[in-house]
Amino acid sequence: MFQAEPTSNPQIEVENPYKALADAIRRGAKMTAQCKAVYYERHSFTKPVSATCAIGAAGLGIGLDPSLIGFTLKMMRAFPMIDSLFMRITAMNDYQGLSREAIADWVQSLGE
Repeated sequence: MFQAEPTSNPQIEVENPYKALADAIRRGAKMTAQCKAVYYERHSFTKPVSATCAIGAAGLGIGLDPSLIGFTLKMMRAFPMIDSLFMRITAMNDYQGLSREAIADWVQSLGE
């Protein structure tokens, strides 16, 4: 069953957006297992997301569902600087095998 996402579009307005992104990754990482090569894994459309990559975890961490259309655009609106970090975060998650918490630590260090 299709579930519409709230129409609000989160915009993270904080002094340190890198820390905000890192905190969102950490919150989302506590909610699911880690996956690679996709934003999320789900065992069926009737079940919640069961695993996320670092970007998917960040979305969950601010209340977005990574399985819904428009997820990437909403993430870019919430964290405008994510566009410049996307490839590096993906490589750390998918190819280097870093935990989402380690990726969050790296992201946070960019704003220090």
